[in-house]
Amino acid sequence: MKSIYLIAFLTFVNFLNAQKTWQDFDRLSQYHLEKGHLDSAKIFGLKQIEILESKGKIKDTIYANACQRLVPSFENEGNFKECYNYLNKARTAIAESIGKKNDKYRRISLEMGHYLSKLGEFDAALKLYLELKEYDEQIFESKDPRRAQTLKSLGIVYLDMNQFDKAYENLLAAKNIEANSTGKETADYAHSCFNLGMYFTVVGDYDKALENYKETKAIRAKVLGKTHPDYAAVCSNIGGIYRLVGDYQNALKYGRENLEILENTGRKNHFDYAIGMANLGQLYVKINNYEKALEAYREEKEILKNVLGEEHLDYAYACGDVGLAQMKLKNYDEAQKAYELQREIMEKVVGTENTNYAYACVSLGVLNFYLENNEEALDYYEKAQEIYKNKFGVESRLYSRNFLNLAMLYDQMKNNEKAIVYFDKAISSRKKKYSWNHPKLAYSFLRAHQFYTRKGDLDLSENYLKENLKINKARIKKSFSFTTEQEQVNYIKNVDQSFRSLYAFSNIRKEKNPEITAVTYDNLLMHKGLLLKSSTRMRFAILSSGDPNLIQKYQDWMKFRKKITKEQSKLLSKQNKDLKSWKEKADQLERELAQASSVFADENSDQSYSWKKVQKHLKKNELAIEFVRFNAGMFEKKDSVLYAALIVNQSCEYPIMVNLFKEKDLVNIYQDVTGSDFVKSNSIYGSKKKKNSALYKLIWAPIEKYIPKGSKVYYSPDGILHRVSFAAIGSKDWYLSDNYSIQLMSTTAIIGNETQMNLDDNLNATLIGGVKYNSLKVEDEIWSYLPGTSEEINSIKFILDKNKISNKIYSDTLASEENIKKALPNSMIAHISTHGYFYPDPDELWKNIETTVDSTLIFRGNSRGGTRGFGYYSLLKNRNPMMRSGLALAKANEVWNLESFPNQEDGVLTAREVSNLELQKMKLVVLSACETGLGDINGAEGVYGLQRAFKIAGVNYIVMSLWQVPDRETKEFMEILYDNLISKKLNIRLAFEKTQNAMKSKYDPYFWAAFVLIE
Repeated sequence: MKSIYLIAFLTFVNFLNAQKTWQDFDRLSQYHLEKGHLDSAKIFGLKQIEILESKGKIKDTIYANACQRLVPSFENEGNFKECYNYLNKARTAIAESIGKKNDKYRRISLEMGHYLSKLGEFDAALKLYLELKEYDEQIFESKDPRRAQTLKSLGIVYLDMNQFDKAYENLLAAKNIEANSTGKETADYAHSCFNLGMYFTVVGDYDKALENYKETKAIRAKVLGKTHPDYAAVCSNIGGIYRLVGDYQNALKYGRENLEILENTGRKNHFDYAIGMANLGQLYVKINNYEKALEAYREEKEILKNVLGEEHLDYAYACGDVGLAQMKLKNYDEAQKAYELQREIMEKVVGTENTNYAYACVSLGVLNFYLENNEEALDYYEKAQEIYKNKFGVESRLYSRNFLNLAMLYDQMKNNEKAIVYFDKAISSRKKKYSWNHPKLAYSFLRAHQFYTRKGDLDLSENYLKENLKINKARIKKSFSFTTEQEQVNYIKNVDQSFRSLYAFSNIRKEKNPEITAVTYDNLLMHKGLLLKSSTRMRFAILSSGDPNLIQKYQDWMKFRKKITKEQSKLLSKQNKDLKSWKEKADQLERELAQASSVFADENSDQSYSWKKVQKHLKKNELAIEFVRFNAGMFEKKDSVLYAALIVNQSCEYPIMVNLFKEKDLVNIYQDVTGSDFVKSNSIYGSKKKKNSALYKLIWAPIEKYIPKGSKVYYSPDGILHRVSFAAIGSKDWYLSDNYSIQLMSTTAIIGNETQMNLDDNLNATLIGGVKYNSLKVEDEIWSYLPGTSEEINSIKFILDKNKISNKIYSDTLASEENIKKALPNSMIAHISTHGYFYPDPDELWKNIETTVDSTLIFRGNSRGGTRGFGYYSLLKNRNPMMRSGLALAKANEVWNLESFPNQEDGVLTAREVSNLELQKMKLVVLSACETGLGDINGAEGVYGLQRAFKIAGVNYIVMSLWQVPDRETKEFMEILYDNLISKKLNIRLAFEKTQNAMKSKYDPYFWAAFVLIE
């Protein structure tokens, strides 16, 4: 349709060519320009000029006006060269007709300088502006605002040329002239403040930049109104300053305000909106939400493509933005395409000696560095440096910006001499430019630390590492106060390298400087479960705030979470079309809740994460052990994952760091055995008669001399140690639990402020068992009926009734997902006796195993899963680990036989769904099922599965299992536990210990050691 219109339009133009005079084309070009029809205005304008030139009329104001009117059309196309050329023609015509000493000649000259700067021809622009300045001084009085116009342009070009003193001198002079002539409440004065804001941004004085931008904002709000594009622009720049200083909360606030103004004024498909999306993308990169960044950058690119076309500098930059997000997502092929397109466009538009082209070279250099194409990376960096040197000199900001890239590249190339030079230059220049807590400075410190560790200069390396950690801790405190959980996940991934680098460095530094183990322990306390602590404390702060508006907002957020969880369990083709908008609304609510709760202000203090605090709360014969996992060869890019223990007792001067084992040795112990969990357990832990000491030799023997027999040991695992039952680690004729009181904790930071372990008299309990998993005849019966679970909950009920504890049983079809979700939030004790499951990451290689040992053992779980139905894609193949772990309830087998559950629950309570419950009243949950302690192990965050879900929901203590547990012996274990807990009124930890000991006296570890208690 568009091509038909164009053909018709051109036919009409050809007709006009034969009929119209230049006056007719003059009127037509003016009309279409006023209407915003830039293509049409250009066609008629060019025809007018053609006629005027053919008649020799090129020396008057008519010809000058016709040339000027073409500029908006060429600018819209990104053809700055033609903008300049036609302005030059216009100026020549003015000079020939009325001379050079007039305001029209002067205004055209100012505009020409603008396009010379756009083309990177800063020397030519500077020459032109200096001529204008000299002219202004001769013609105008010192307070004439026209002089300020020239000084502004001159200041900006000096800024582009990195001549900062001269830039400031001229911009400040312009501001003073306008203050004394037109006054401080004008759009022109606001523009001067805006320009100074840009100057202070470039030189890194962000406080003064913010001061000038806020002054601009106040004036524009009063003079232009809060819906004006210029007001929106200053909001965007204020957001940019907050992003640069790491205040991402305010950055997001002002960035959104800019976009909302533009959207509400019908400018969503405008250039300004594209720039706003680019700024939003930069913010998402800073908080490591690369998916969101890519989404924002793609929208920026699409808008600019439609507005400017594909041969425009700004479109080229948008391509580079997309390349950055793809590189961060490790989509290197897509990043390469985007960066190459950026370079090709810039070469075509401005040539290969331009600073814009240098920017494209740096982008490709960074990409090739990550791909370890060292020679290609160096070639791109050197091209960029040569351009910056020729344009601005070796003292320029742009020239110095590439120092860290070169340092890292020379380090990768093993050229230590040059790497040292560039690391020193990079850190020196960044210290001058950025505030002490800037992320770019933190990154410089980390890279320098890693380099000097490899070089063997450990003193210097340690200093750089401490500076890096100081910044990261401050940034965590700031960013966690307003970001969503997913953004926090991404942020933790980004800073995880710093913490792991510390652990590896401590391992090689501890002998000469034992104090480093104190730094390590403190950071480990902060690092472990960082996201979990943030999530649970935010909820607690809100629900205990007493603020009805805040609580209502929290409830609205939870509603969205539940809707999103339900939709995400479906196939993509069947998900609600509003899912994306639900996620956006949920994210916004979560940010507001995080900001309102302010939980990190107290919890992230140095005192909260101090090994000294742990030591202070230890009693006689008590020890704390933090296990830590790190890549011992990270400084040499070797894959050698080690485990170490950091031990604190009452008298140690510093934590004691002891190397333990290589991860592959522990993995081999587990992988060398095939078969059922029964067979594996007997092989790994041994039997009552013959214990296996393999785990003891790896984990305990290296630290045994620091732990006197009879000690109470609080320990927090890391990595695959989460899957080890420490109580059952054996040596010769004893288990660890024979000689020590073993207390599993998510982190030893909670020693001394543990929640009350004694149960109150005024209790209530929910008992779930004897579940009927089939509601109809099903083809795939994955979860079979467990007769022992019915007997188990009846035995527990007898104990509860005897002690006058209120309780309710949910069994058979009453143990439905709907009923359980309603009952759990009001329960103080929950006993869930059913099938549990954990399905490994679908991206990992794993195989199904036969779980039957003999006809006398029935298991409370099945790792196999079904091969079809809703459960296959929503549970078994789900990439979210919180969906691959859960509990089977009434009718659960239907998930393997039906394709969807549109208006009802599916009978499976996933970990994700548990995390959406409010279980703050619950003191204890006993998961009397298989594999309830398993899940994906995700760095310092630990295990993603049911145990994490119940912690997030607010439960104090959790009893869970590490492998498939047998029905009959589990029933016996639970009866003993509740007798100790309720009848004998022992506290939770002591009741659990005595239960394990009672079972241990009768059975092999397989029958009792799977269960662990965690706070």
